[in-house]
Amino acid sequence: MGVCLYRKPRSNLMNCLLRFHPRQTYPQANNPPSYNIGIIATLYVNNGWTKALHKPNAAQKGLITAIYYLGTWLSYVFLSSLASDRLGRRYAALAGTVVTCIGGAVQTGASGKTAYASMIIGRIISGFGNAVISTSVPLYQRFVGPHTQGLHGC
Repeated sequence: MGVCLYRKPRSNLMNCLLRFHPRQTYPQANNPPSYNIGIIATLYVNNGWTKALHKPNAAQKGLITAIYYLGTWLSYVFLSSLASDRLGRRYAALAGTVVTCIGGAVQTGASGKTAYASMIIGRIISGFGNAVISTSVPLYQRFVGPHTQGLHGC
């Protein structure tokens, strides 16, 4: 396990935990690479996933990957700021987490004849939720964190 160094414990602890991937060690402990639900390359070689989706071809795999970003884009443009303004930063992040979990559940339940469609729908839903989270949480961290100038990062 690597070490995640952070400067301001209250505002960046969650950021460090979310960005830390324990299976790898990083030469730069201060800046580990980000990791999110959008990267599903490890599933493409999983026999169970390939069988459940009836051996998708390269174009179908590409659509499964790219459609997530359509969901995030639509949410950034039409939903994220509205949710943050109406619900507040904390509850918008909570709602985004719930939506992301629902999208993950739809993807997990993808099987049978509708597996491919379920995977696409689940990826769009996860994209919507993740965009709300990624716009609400940094602002909320700034509100509740120490009010000092300087670097805020892991």
